[in-house]
Amino acid sequence: MPNILALNYDEILSFTKQFRDEGEDIVQLYSNTRERMHLLREEWSGEAADAFYEEMESELLPALQRVSGALFLCNEVLIKVMKITHNADEETIGFFGKDLDSDFGLGGFQKSLAGDRLDRDQHVAIHPAPKKAEEP
Repeated sequence: MPNILALNYDEILSFTKQFRDEGEDIVQLYSNTRERMHLLREEWSGEAADAFYEEMESELLPALQRVSGALFLCNEVLIKVMKITHNADEETIGFFGKDLDSDFGLGGFQKSLAGDRLDRDQHVAIHPAPKKAEEP
C-alpha cells in the first residue's frame, strides 16, 4: 500500500494555537514566580533562604524558560510543516489539474475497473464477489 500523508489543517492550527497559548502561560508563570521570589527576598533571609533562591535561579526558572521556548518552537515548526505541505499540495494540484477531471481522475479510474469498486477508506480496489450460476 502506498504511503499517504493526510493533514487536517484545522486540527494543526488548533495544535499550533495550543502550543502558543501554553507557551504564553509558562512565560506568565515564570514572570509571576520571579516577581514573588523577589518580594519574598525582602522578607526571608538566612541559609535556607539563600539555598532556596539559588535553586530557583539556577534550576527552576531556567527550566521554565526552556519549556516555554520548546512550546514556541513546536508552534513555529508545526506552522512551517503546514505551509510546506500546503505548498506541495498546491503544486501537485497545479501539476495534475490540467489533465484530470474535478474528481482528480477517480471517475476514469473507476470506469476502467469494469465492475470493480474502490473502497476510499482503504484505498484499495475491492472486486465484487463472482455471480452464482443460475440454477435451471
